[in-house]
Amino acid sequence: MTPDTILHLEKLALAAWPAQETAHVHGWALRAAQGFTKRANSANALAPEGDFTALRAAAEAFYRARGLPPVFRLTPLAPPEADAALAAAGYQEADPSRVMTAAARADSPPEVHVDEAVADGWLDGFAAANGVAGALRPLHDGMVRRIEGRTGFATLRRDGRALGYGLAVCAEGWVGLFDLVIASEARGQRLGRRLVDGLTAWGAAHGADRAYLQVRDGNMAARRLYVRCGFSDAYAYRYRMGPPRALSEKCDALFGLKSA
Repeated sequence: MTPDTILHLEKLALAAWPAQETAHVHGWALRAAQGFTKRANSANALAPEGDFTALRAAAEAFYRARGLPPVFRLTPLAPPEADAALAAAGYQEADPSRVMTAAARADSPPEVHVDEAVADGWLDGFAAANGVAGALRPLHDGMVRRIEGRTGFATLRRDGRALGYGLAVCAEGWVGLFDLVIASEARGQRLGRRLVDGLTAWGAAHGADRAYLQVRDGNMAARRLYVRCGFSDAYAYRYRMGPPRALSEKCDALFGLKSA
């Protein structure tokens, strides 16, 4: 995948999971959202310029001012020296992940219903299925409500029961899939594929011909599912989290919620 395409997907994905605030420094996006998810609380390379040492100092000051540990999300857009410099400074590697892409499918399974407005009931089910603690619901719900692009909020039902949730954001010919989850008691019934097909079909109906998603390397079940759905690896990324002395129990608990 070309650097231009990676940059395009990175911008789409950052917009699809919005931080509360973003500062653009030396070609990096420094994002913060009170520690809720690494995606929204990390430094992301877009068009890096200048010396990485200066960027690192600016990022550390940015996160220190907000009571957060500095976190860098390292994609192929990050300068080659960034990973080595962070490792030498004691930053811990976390959550190696990958972006996968596929052609958007046109047929939606009847079990999957996609709304384009988020309802309180959907947020309740989505948060419960994803294990979002009650104290974090305001942060979680606020982030979902801040998504500005055309968004699909999917529910998979069987026999009147909601067994799966996911959301998708459609923009510029791409549909991004996020936080797909099937209830534990319903796994192994091929419902995950139906949820993926339903969301990509929704995207195709709104002009998307390609789909993308993010998945942790260690989530082998999800990766196998996505391959069966026609997805293939596009590029890899991972996080580097601030030295142990910079991590608090509070931030560790928040960041542990969702990572990719």
